[in-house]
Amino acid sequence: MARDRDPLLRVTSDKVGLRDYVLGRLGPGHLPELYAVLRTPAELHDLPLPERYVVKATHGSGMTRIVLADSPEARAAICGPARQWLARPYWRKNGEWGYRGVLPRLVVEEFLDGGDGTSPPDWKWMCFGGRAALVQVDFARFSGHTRNLYDPDGTRLPLRLHYPPGPDITLPPSFAAMRQVAEQLAQPFDFVRVDLYTVGNRILVGELTHYPGGGNESFDPHEWDARLGALWPEPQPALGLAANHRAWLGLVLALVQAAG
Repeated sequence: MARDRDPLLRVTSDKVGLRDYVLGRLGPGHLPELYAVLRTPAELHDLPLPERYVVKATHGSGMTRIVLADSPEARAAICGPARQWLARPYWRKNGEWGYRGVLPRLVVEEFLDGGDGTSPPDWKWMCFGGRAALVQVDFARFSGHTRNLYDPDGTRLPLRLHYPPGPDITLPPSFAAMRQVAEQLAQPFDFVRVDLYTVGNRILVGELTHYPGGGNESFDPHEWDARLGALWPEPQPALGLAANHRAWLGLVLALVQAAG
C-alpha cells in the first residue's frame, strides 16, 4: 500500500480488468458467467437476467448485492446503494492505490450456488512471490461470518484473523488444484490473495486482493504478522532510491492529512 506502484495492480483490482487477466493466465472456464457491465444503476431495470445473480462495483471491495429472487422490486432495491458505490472514491478510505483510477462501473455476474441455495465457502490463498503461504476459508460471509486458516497442504492452524473460527470440514477434492490456480495467478506479484470458489468440478476466481482488510487486520497470535511479513520478497533495485523516497513521502503526507 505504501510503495508498490506496479500498473498491474490496477488491472487486477478492477473487476472488469481482472477477467481479462484471468483469461490470459488460465484460459477459459475459471470465471463466473458475466451478464453485463453497467455504467449506471438505471441500466439494471431492463436487463434480461436469470432468477439469481450478483451485482458488484468494479472499483473497490465490499460493494456487493446478491439477488436470489429477481423482481422489479429487487432491482430497485439495488439502485440506491449502487449509486452510492459509484459516487465513492473507494481508494481513499485506506489509501489502497490499486483502486485509484479504476473506472466505477457495475458488473452483473452468475450467482455461485454452494449446493444449498447459499454462496459456497470462499477459499483465499495468500501468496508471496508466487508461492502459497496461508489459506483462509470464509463461511457464511453474509450471515454469521466465520473463518478457518490452513497451511498450503491443508492442515488446519490454531490461528484467527478478525472472525471467529468456523466448523471443521473435509477439504474439497479440488484443494490441490486450487493451489495450482492460485500460484499461477500470483506469479507476477510480491504478494496477492487469490480468492477462489469450488463449485462442482469448477474452480472459479472471485477476485485478486492486494490489500486484505485494508491493511488493518492482525492475526491471533500476533507472531503470524511477522512470520508472513518475513516471506515478503526483497524490494527490487529497479525501484530506485528516489522512487522509494517519493513513495514514503507520499505515505507520510497521507498520514498527516488523515490525522489533520
